[in-house]
Amino acid sequence: MARFADQEITKIRKLVGDKDQVLGAVSGGVDSTVAAKLMSAAIGDRFHAVLVNNGCMRLNECEQVQETLTKHLGINMVVVDASQQFLDGLKGIQDPEQKRKFIGGKFIDVFEEEAKKIEDAAAHSDKAGKVGWFLQGTTWPDIVER
Repeated sequence: MARFADQEITKIRKLVGDKDQVLGAVSGGVDSTVAAKLMSAAIGDRFHAVLVNNGCMRLNECEQVQETLTKHLGINMVVVDASQQFLDGLKGIQDPEQKRKFIGGKFIDVFEEEAKKIEDAAAHSDKAGKVGWFLQGTTWPDIVER
């Protein structure tokens, strides 16, 4: 365990390569923060952490997460305010399964839009290539549940 971080950073560098960019979903929780810190240490500014404000965040939560990840951990991060899209889209939906599907689909839409912005910005520089990876920190029970 003493060398865990170094081993994971080495694995990430080999997996991602020298040009690919990585978009990462972050929430400020332990899982996504640790994953983001490892990715950032491995590939630097080719990692783009994204926190999506879905309109159901706690008061000042997005600002607190952004401050922690950017100022204290040095992670390249943006907050995307998609609150109106989520809230408008959920109006009138009663069925929990339909809500779940809408929310999941809307998150995908937001991340795809951010990936396009990242790639467009990279096209005007020589620093990196396409967004080839998506990072999502989660626990094993979340994976099993799917």
